[in-house]
Amino acid sequence: GPYPYVPSPTPVAGGVCTGAGVGPRYIDRVVGVAKPYITRVGAGPFPAATVVHRAVAGMIAARPSLRLRVEVGNWDDLLVRLKSHELHLFVAETSTLAHADDLRVEPLSRQPLYFIARRGHPLAGSSANELGAIFRYPTISLARIPPRLLDPILMVLGRSPAGKADRRALPTLLCTDLHVARAVAADIDAIMVANLVSVAPELARGDLVVGTAPWLRLEYGMVTVAGRETADPQVAAFREQLLAAQALVESQEHALAQGLGLAE
Repeated sequence: GPYPYVPSPTPVAGGVCTGAGVGPRYIDRVVGVAKPYITRVGAGPFPAATVVHRAVAGMIAARPSLRLRVEVGNWDDLLVRLKSHELHLFVAETSTLAHADDLRVEPLSRQPLYFIARRGHPLAGSSANELGAIFRYPTISLARIPPRLLDPILMVLGRSPAGKADRRALPTLLCTDLHVARAVAADIDAIMVANLVSVAPELARGDLVVGTAPWLRLEYGMVTVAGRETADPQVAAFREQLLAAQALVESQEHALAQGLGLAE
């Protein structure tokens, strides 16, 4: 089961007596006593596609007997599961959680987000940043848009003649599956918001292109319940793997931005 709710509270040979209610004289031979548990990790769609899968691979390589479970979802859904002891930690958007007293939030990265569109999209290659023109098209988001981004977008669109002329749901498609989101963006005149690493294969093939320079930022970090992170030794190990994966992704993101002429 998930730590600390494991089958046996006393993982030693003598624990058989307390657990089964028999005396040691009735035990002739001890074959083995095991205390398995599952480390459960939550991830927002962007971290899942960029850093979390690398950290998980590192954990499995270092600890072949470890059991891991990874759940991908929106940051607010993951928070509920964390507080109900269904997750040990999650990695996701943290801008709304930074001042929560009952949480420990460790920032990992502030990454630029880009407007991504299919090859041949009317806005492909445009350097315009007029939100009314951009959001005239269907939009695709991998996660619920946090208030720090949604509120200013809605405020600008409310003042934009183009935004008033053709109001759409924002986003048009909310999909935590990166493969589905990329496929939809490649098929229709939709605008997808993403970092470069998460769409690197499509950019390399020319299926998707970067529509505008970045002005949005993705802020994600590792979230645990304050005080609880010290109970599970696997949390510290996962953190180390996560930091190593983050350094690699930042290097790849910078290289992609340079190759596309987008480096800041």
